Amino acid sequence: MAKKNTEGENLSRIKEILFGEDLSSIEERFERFKTENLNEIQKLEQIIKSRFDDIEKQIAQGRKSVEKAHENAADIHKIISKEVKNDISKVELDIIKEKTRVDTLVKKMEDKTSENIKKFSDDVLKSVEDIKKSIEVKLNDIYENKADNELIANIFQDISEKLRKKQE
Repeated sequence: MAKKNTEGENLSRIKEILFGEDLSSIEERFERFKTENLNEIQKLEQIIKSRFDDIEKQIAQGRKSVEKAHENAADIHKIISKEVKNDISKVELDIIKEKTRVDTLVKKMEDKTSENIKKFSDDVLKSVEDIKKSIEVKLNDIYENKADNELIANIFQDISEKLRKKQE
């Protein structure tokens, strides 16, 4: 340790010899510079700390605003979701009612069509029976030789007229 102190003293003597008074003034200015800058650095640190505190406050306020907006959006989403579900339920009920109405209408139309087909079928069968009877009567007249050529022509004309009327 004594050796280190002597080295430091030797170094100081060498500096004194080489630089003399200039070194002392340089060291004084350097010390003054350090002191002055230390105060400025401390001031800058305080300014930076203050600004960081302000930024952190603004970030916290921004976070609160975002959280509140998120909560509001979630509430709005819930309200809209409920409304949409209600609307969907109403539409589903309307669809069921309309389907029931259409099914009833189709059933009535089917029944009416079946009725009309049955009536038409009965009318056709009756017409066919009437024509058969008429033909049988006329044929019986022919078989009994009661009819002549003119009568046979009239019979076929009557039959064709009846068929034509039935088609209309």
